[in-house]
Amino acid sequence: MEVVTLLICRAAEQGLLSGIGNCNNLQCLSIYADDVVLFVKPTVQDLVTVRETFCVFGRVSGLHVNYANTSAIVIRGGEQTKELIVDTLNCSIKDFPIKYLGLQLALRPFTKAQWQPLLDATTHLVPAWQRGLIAKPGRLELIKAVVCAWPTHNLLISEAPAWLIQEVEKRLRGFFWAASERANGGQCLVAWDQLCKPCDYGGLGIKDLKLQSLALRVRWQWLQRTDMHRPWQGLPLLKDPAARALFDSLVQIEVGDGGRVLF
Repeated sequence: MEVVTLLICRAAEQGLLSGIGNCNNLQCLSIYADDVVLFVKPTVQDLVTVRETFCVFGRVSGLHVNYANTSAIVIRGGEQTKELIVDTLNCSIKDFPIKYLGLQLALRPFTKAQWQPLLDATTHLVPAWQRGLIAKPGRLELIKAVVCAWPTHNLLISEAPAWLIQEVEKRLRGFFWAASERANGGQCLVAWDQLCKPCDYGGLGIKDLKLQSLALRVRWQWLQRTDMHRPWQGLPLLKDPAARALFDSLVQIEVGDGGRVLF
């Protein structure tokens, strides 16, 4: 796959591929295992360059692109653009927003409908018919090791709305206390906030999803200033006042020569 990267970069350097905003050549290409995502402008020259680049790569390496399993997602464009893509690449067209590697990709903040699959996946990891067969210690371990870990990647990239956190915690309470989707007040023997405290402070070590989301997002602020070799360096991060305020309260910055200051 390094060869694909080099071919795409060489095509961009020679002016055969148009640039996209402030992205450099490597930021327009994402490769994970055998999945390749390439951001290009839907012009005739760019599409033909992409097709011929992968054709050359296939003839040399024997690894040919299966266009039957390849999709083009038009982020901005009309029917004429879609027809041009189909005629040039002979692949299917899908609508944006999409999911990539389990993450929802969108240009705007997620709607409730786009958050709903995460809620459903998180709360249906254990089939309903099995919940009553698991003892409470087992349910606790499932919550800590599986259910709370499931939304980590989504919480890493965007702030989850309050209704989503509340709904997930409501279903976790029901699963832990009553082995069902909901639990009434009489079944909840201890406040959920108490259970989310570390074991050393009298809790059960269940992750507070709101605090976990904030901690994960603060990581971007840290990496933006400490690791200049990240592929996404130079791209604008989403504005996150809560994460930025927490980062500023925890980190002390010494003034240097100004070469890495972020405005």
